[in-house]
Amino acid sequence: MRAELLLADPLDCCHPLAIMVFAEIKTQIEQLPHEELLKAMAYLKHRLRSDNPEYQRELAQRHADINSGRGVTLTEAKKRLENR
Repeated sequence: MRAELLLADPLDCCHPLAIMVFAEIKTQIEQLPHEELLKAMAYLKHRLRSDNPEYQRELAQRHADINSGRGVTLTEAKKRLENR
């Protein structure tokens, strides 16, 4: 619940509870293996954008594409990412 406070208003860096929450998890984040750190970063990016109507439209379009057969397999997605 306290983490939700931090994400609810990321600009409120001076709020004592927000600083405490980050201080509590910072060390744990630094200890994450690379793959887990990437997952955490993706999740935080999603949380920061989740209330944005444009982002919601983009996600809805992506889901529609997948449901209509225009998606890619996990293997194909990994190949595309490796070739970046």
